[in-house]
Amino acid sequence: MGHSNAMGQDDESDFIFSVDWEIRSIPPNHSEACIFKVHDRLREVNPKAYEPDILSIGPYHHCKDNLSAMQKHKVRYLQLLLQRRHESSVEKYIMAMRNLEEKARRFYENSINLKSDDFVKMMLFDGCFIIELFRKTRFTDLRDKNDPIFKMNWMRSGLRGDLLLFENQLPFFILVELFNMTKDSNRDEDIVKMAQTFFRPIMPAPFVSKDSSTRILEVNHLLGLMHDCFCSSFADIVSRRNAGNKGGEFGFIKSVIELEEAGIEFKKSNEKFSFFNIKFENGVMEIPPLTVADKTECVFRNLIAYEQYRDNTYPMFVSDYTKFMDCLVNSAEDVEKLRCTGIINNWLGNVPLYACVAL
Repeated sequence: MGHSNAMGQDDESDFIFSVDWEIRSIPPNHSEACIFKVHDRLREVNPKAYEPDILSIGPYHHCKDNLSAMQKHKVRYLQLLLQRRHESSVEKYIMAMRNLEEKARRFYENSINLKSDDFVKMMLFDGCFIIELFRKTRFTDLRDKNDPIFKMNWMRSGLRGDLLLFENQLPFFILVELFNMTKDSNRDEDIVKMAQTFFRPIMPAPFVSKDSSTRILEVNHLLGLMHDCFCSSFADIVSRRNAGNKGGEFGFIKSVIELEEAGIEFKKSNEKFSFFNIKFENGVMEIPPLTVADKTECVFRNLIAYEQYRDNTYPMFVSDYTKFMDCLVNSAEDVEKLRCTGIINNWLGNVPLYACVAL
């Protein structure tokens, strides 16, 4: 009997030890984390909106077979950069990335299962590819005449979409470090301006231009940068208009057809500074124009994901805008009404607009 009790106590001790070990082995949440895997609840509506088509950036989609073809372009861009700078080794860039590795890892959710050398090489190849892609977009003389990225429009369109995916990001300070290390003093180079030039064709509406003097230290990654460019002018309008007013939840908003039947008129706004500045006065609703193209839904969904994972003290302008539009658009007829007023510009040809507008 005593032997049996001893065996039971040993089993209990082993069980307690295993639970203690499980608790201790969970890595801490990094307070700096700002690049996450999109939650299933967001992903389930359209999983492809969060998956890269041709380019992996960062660790989450690193080394996926369907994205491997772009690796040679990353290596080629780094090779051409070294040649242009008359450098024969990546040593100083490797050392710079090594010094930033620990900080960069903390920008990702939980721990990243990449060895140190692999993580450092990933940051170098991915970061230099992005910087050189921006430079070649801005300065046409830097392009190789046989570069397929600049010979085929679909590749640049795909790269723009992939570089604005929430899961497909590098910490912005990595880009800044590599940009500063390779900057040509004889050119008018500004990383923020070059990023805006590159992404402008994919954004669904105009945005206010910025440069590197504008709060660059607050930028976490490229998606965050473009979110800031997209929303900052409206944030200024809101702060002036409603100082101290936090706003509230959306009430029930009827569809375009129902509102028109109730006597409300829809009109395209001439707003030049903010895509979100929707006005309702004297029975007229003025809405800034929205351009719908093949990447519009993808851009919106990833901007929304970015907002959902930020500190909840920040306003969620994109999320609120899409909720509002989702209320207005319940059918293809609603979309057609907005198209006829010029509020929606269709660049999709014969592809139905409804799914893109009603997120």
